[in-house]
Amino acid sequence: MSAGALTAAFAALGLLATALFRLDAKMEAGFARLDQKIDLTSAGLVDRMDHRFDRVDQRFDRVDQRFERVEARLSALEIDVARHVDGHG
Repeated sequence: MSAGALTAAFAALGLLATALFRLDAKMEAGFARLDQKIDLTSAGLVDRMDHRFDRVDQRFDRVDQRFERVEARLSALEIDVARHVDGHG
């Protein structure tokens, strides 16, 4: 192999190595951006899910309050009926 061919081969290898290093750097930067997007998306998803669960909890709290009111009314009615029965007995 001649000295010129050897020099050309080393130059080609140098260019290839440089291209591979640049590609690796671009891929790392791209993966970092992708990781950041995934993190932001998952954080947004968690926030949305938390908000939805909070709304569901609020609805259950309102249902519980309604049942408590119904229970109080039934208790009052039961007391009134018991008084009425005792008054006629």
